[in-house]
Amino acid sequence: MTINILPTAGTQNLPGMIASIEFMSQSTSTTPQALSVLTDCSCLGAGTATGSAARNLYTLAAGEEGQIKWIGFGSGTAATGEASVVFTGTATGQSVIASATDFLKLEFTNDVWYIRESGGATIATTT
Repeated sequence: MTINILPTAGTQNLPGMIASIEFMSQSTSTTPQALSVLTDCSCLGAGTATGSAARNLYTLAAGEEGQIKWIGFGSGTAATGEASVVFTGTATGQSVIASATDFLKLEFTNDVWYIRESGGATIATTT
């Protein structure tokens, strides 16, 4: 039996609400930055660099069964470049290359992040 206790004051989180956000800065390093699996949404810095999957790199580790994760590209700044995310996907993994106006909605099911919604992101298989 599940008992839900709602607060009598303050913000109440309802299904579909984003309760936690992390903001990641852009990077020209070839070492990926790890995204948190403990936040609902990650906003990625994309800078202005385009045409290369070798910069603004991010990784997303395995989550919890049924977990939803949003990824927004550009961090709401004046970014016009691209960012790449590699996450647990198929046997060979999946990579996403996206520009500043793109987004992803992921769901972690059966030990795999599945893309449930996408706004403009390019999906590629990594080897």
